[in-house]
Amino acid sequence: MEPEDADAGAAALREAHEEVGLPGARVTLLGNLADYETVTGYRVTPVVGWVEPPFPVTPDPVEVADVFEVPLSFLLDPANQQRHFRMQGLVRRDFWAIPYGERYIWGATAAMLMILDRTLRTGT
Repeated sequence: MEPEDADAGAAALREAHEEVGLPGARVTLLGNLADYETVTGYRVTPVVGWVEPPFPVTPDPVEVADVFEVPLSFLLDPANQQRHFRMQGLVRRDFWAIPYGERYIWGATAAMLMILDRTLRTGT
């Protein structure tokens, strides 16, 4: 969050506009999920919103390599949610991954999608 952001929702809308050009007027904020702490020590508050199509996408080439859509039903299907690991020296790092065609959603993004899945299934 930046000092001018009123809350996590405002920060998410600002970041989405800066990174992919998503107009805030196309988004209805639905709420926040449980905070997620990355392995690098950042605390992220995932914000969920409904984006009304169609909407323009203009990625900032400095921050975003690619933009793609994945159906929510695919993300929430347990058959597509995989637990992977990598060794960093002698340390094993476990992480969630959701392969989608030639794409590979993993790490913090996949973990936050798992938080969304758990929230939708259990309400917690």
